[in-house]
Amino acid sequence: MKSAQLADWCCEEFRGKLEAWTGDLAKSKLGLNSEQWRRLCGYGLPAERITAVIHNGAAVNGNASFPTLQAINVDSTADLIRAASHSAALTDFVYISGGQRLRISEDDDMEIAEEVAQSNGYAQSKCLSELIVKRYAQGIASPQQNISIIKPGYIIGIPEEGVANVDDFIWRLTASCVDVKGYNAMDAESLLFISDVDRVTTAISECCSRTEPTQARAANVVKILDGMPVSSFWEVLRHGLGCELHPLDPDSWMNRTYKSIEERRERHQLWPLLQIVEEGHGRIGTPYHPQGMVNIDQRRIQAAVKKNVEYLSSIGFLPMPGGQRVSSEDSIAAVRFTGTPNMAVA
Repeated sequence: MKSAQLADWCCEEFRGKLEAWTGDLAKSKLGLNSEQWRRLCGYGLPAERITAVIHNGAAVNGNASFPTLQAINVDSTADLIRAASHSAALTDFVYISGGQRLRISEDDDMEIAEEVAQSNGYAQSKCLSELIVKRYAQGIASPQQNISIIKPGYIIGIPEEGVANVDDFIWRLTASCVDVKGYNAMDAESLLFISDVDRVTTAISECCSRTEPTQARAANVVKILDGMPVSSFWEVLRHGLGCELHPLDPDSWMNRTYKSIEERRERHQLWPLLQIVEEGHGRIGTPYHPQGMVNIDQRRIQAAVKKNVEYLSSIGFLPMPGGQRVSSEDSIAAVRFTGTPNMAVA
């Protein structure tokens, strides 16, 4: 509730409809008590049985190893799948993916697995979790269960309010680029997969509103391919903040970023994401192929980015137009929603 209130997403009229369970994704059976676990497995009175699961929980740490993240990111997914396999009440299971490069073309699981094997522990844990969900849909899920996987790009606040999460990788990288007055020019012609939170929640709701189960023995994979050119993203920053922001070659950008990180160390925005930054040299886009099925609602996306930048300036995370921040780092920390960065490459 605290996070929802900070983000201005809390509607008091819905409070009475919420039932919050205190658990722990790192523990067996999600740290739930026996009665809660029974309800999740489809037992109990009909009105108490869980009929839909949306799995969006994970530990996001770009520097952590796979063994460190396995319990929270992989074992929790396996536990939820185990509960789903017991339930005659469950009709919808939606898994929110992340940690890997979003592709316009159809996914090749073997190719993705080979790619993330060379990546960080977070990407590996999310990839394995996704494969667990896919394998369940292919061979074990009961006919009445709709199994869906949502694959978004970067998720930002809506155009009307622009409430951004300062823990998100896209904004941490943005703040660092503003500080060093440059970005990776090699990324400028790429496509940035980015959408506002309403777009993502609508996709999730639609997955939970399907009246007929899919006939195919496979997960329903929904890619949210809204986007904008990376160059346009940096233009919005330049105009919105009135700041210097120059295209730099990858080595120059990395050198400036390393220098900034060395000066501020743990206080730097990218400190917990250094491995990911080094892997991509600050790239946030994907090579763009015009023949791909990409939904580019430029007006809405650019409006959302602009509003998010205004919000981040108002709380001191980004500078105001003219270069000054309105608050200290202590006040920036006060508006953080979580303790770890979030990525939607996530």
